[in-house]
Amino acid sequence: MLASPAKSSHPPSSDLDRALAGAAREVRLLAAVTPLNLGDERIRLAEEIRRGRPAVPRFVYARSTRTDLRRLLDALADAVPDHVDGPLSSLYQERIAELSLEAQIAESAGLSSLAALANARFSPNDPEAVAQASVVAADWLRIALPKAEPTLASDADEAGSLLHEMRREVGLRRLPFAIQTSANLLSLAATGERTIWIAEGRPVTAEDARRTALHEVLGHAVPRTRALTKHPLFSIGTARGADDQEGAALLVEERVGALGDSRRRELGARHWAVERMCDGAAFADVVHALAREHGFPPLRALHVAERVFRGGDGGRRGLGRERMYIGAFLRVRAHLSERPLDEAILMSGQVALAAIDRLRDGGIA
Repeated sequence: MLASPAKSSHPPSSDLDRALAGAAREVRLLAAVTPLNLGDERIRLAEEIRRGRPAVPRFVYARSTRTDLRRLLDALADAVPDHVDGPLSSLYQERIAELSLEAQIAESAGLSSLAALANARFSPNDPEAVAQASVVAADWLRIALPKAEPTLASDADEAGSLLHEMRREVGLRRLPFAIQTSANLLSLAATGERTIWIAEGRPVTAEDARRTALHEVLGHAVPRTRALTKHPLFSIGTARGADDQEGAALLVEERVGALGDSRRRELGARHWAVERMCDGAAFADVVHALAREHGFPPLRALHVAERVFRGGDGGRRGLGRERMYIGAFLRVRAHLSERPLDEAILMSGQVALAAIDRLRDGGIA
């Protein structure tokens, strides 16, 4: 049971905050929608492509219930009025609702029910912004195929590798993050609560190694570190805070000159692939179109489809989280050009642009 402290618009870390932080850690959405057999399927699908056959995945997911977690989140939602009032109350309620939705998505990995839930979580609700992001994605996808560059294995223990670059950036800033490698990672890297994960054995150019390290460190690890000294809500996050943080991380890339042709083409392909998936295209259709119509190397096309369709079976739609990146980038860039002082708040945790004014009004920003 939660204690019942006197209401405050900005309490110190309370039972509510601790319980909600624990619930946020327990959801583990991206882990739930990563296939258990990803490594084996990558090898099999690559061989199918090599033989000129359709890439039809046979993804298998861990069945995991989050019933107890969802009950806890319901209890926390009921408890918010007893712990928080004022502008922060709605931020707590919205974040709890988002976590509950993500818990349902995690339970639905590989099932037909995932599509509607994923749509509710990741589809933008501003038609004008949707159209703008689609245009930008199409423009980026038309960028000429960059010339092949030398690569190193992502986890190689030598100068210029992604692992080396990540260690260097984290060390320079003395961030409280461990760096570990993973064989079961869809992205090149991912930042957790206190760990930055590096994909094993992926060929990465020097440009992509630098860009990825800066994206994860400046866009994710630094805000998480800053959040440790602030109100717990900055670490717990606000609804859509994770989305706008990805937009801010892309803005970091642009500012340091790392949002180059190859990166923009890749982001455009991911966005385009989600749109095609939502229109009914299957995994194999997307891989074929990226390779034949847009000139992507077959294995690169395969990796794009893996990200877009994660959580699905390859026939039915998957998570489609990749569609939010370009929209978030455009949104964050436009917002900060008009309200540059908001950047200090945005980059201090998993904070959505829509939450900034309420954080200020609540006296914690």
